[in-house]
Amino acid sequence: YIAETDGTVVYDVWHRAIDLDCDINYCSVTPQDLYLSNGQYNMWVGIYGANFGGVTIWSEAAPFSVDAGTQIGDTYNYQPATVDVEFNTAAEAVSNLTLTWNETMPDGATRYYVYLKNTTTNTIWLDGKTPYTAAEGDGDALGCTSGGSCSFTPQLELPSGDYLWWVFAQGPYGNSGWLPAGGVTFTLKVYHTNSILSGDLKLPVNNGVLGNDSVTFAFEPIEVPYATWFRLHLYYPGEAESYWSNWYPAGDICEYDAEVDEYFDCQITFGTFSPGAREWAIESWNPMAFEGQTGTSPRKSFTRLERLID
Repeated sequence: YIAETDGTVVYDVWHRAIDLDCDINYCSVTPQDLYLSNGQYNMWVGIYGANFGGVTIWSEAAPFSVDAGTQIGDTYNYQPATVDVEFNTAAEAVSNLTLTWNETMPDGATRYYVYLKNTTTNTIWLDGKTPYTAAEGDGDALGCTSGGSCSFTPQLELPSGDYLWWVFAQGPYGNSGWLPAGGVTFTLKVYHTNSILSGDLKLPVNNGVLGNDSVTFAFEPIEVPYATWFRLHLYYPGEAESYWSNWYPAGDICEYDAEVDEYFDCQITFGTFSPGAREWAIESWNPMAFEGQTGTSPRKSFTRLERLID
């Protein structure tokens, strides 16, 4: 049982006597994965067995110090760091964000811990409890090069937002603590470049002629499966800007498939519609994208005839 002088426990493990290296005078054990920083410590040994009536007998505290030389220092160059990181993707989120830092500690590190948090949603993506080895060739290795850099691609589905991350290094001569002191910040901007295709605008058909008072605009959001809002734009032929537009929640105008969490068969119906030539398009909004940007479909045209009264 080992603790720092302030009482912080750093090692608390039972060992079977048969597994220890013991002679007539001493027993010794080499703890696995125990990295002590320079400083003062206390050690206790507890004895437990049938001959002691099921009670643990503890030794007195044995103080000792660690002075292993230079500890791992704050000598990293972090990327991404306080910058905008942009991705163009048709997917919901980004899974190939890579965190890098320079491995320039004088005594080297053998493993790292990484903490990553989305401060926009207050979501912790990496809790800093999983060790990643620095050496190349290991299954969970970062592939750090000696005196070079470490790269870590956590394979997480990260949405747009503001992020904060730290790295913690451990080695045979100490640890770094969480670095840098205030963390590293960056903004992830995921631009979803897909928009609804012309072929997915079902009604009115292109160049269609309508004789009814009502008009139904029907479309399939196949290319934008994560969109939660849709905006109908109406244009006069040849005009650059829509003369009318309106946003609709997907749940109000579309059918919903809960098994795949996607909307389909979307329709917007006007009971009456003024005569004349029009063009129409659908814009979509995705909450996972940076500022919701996803794009607007191509236009299709139609003409609503004026009804003639006998």
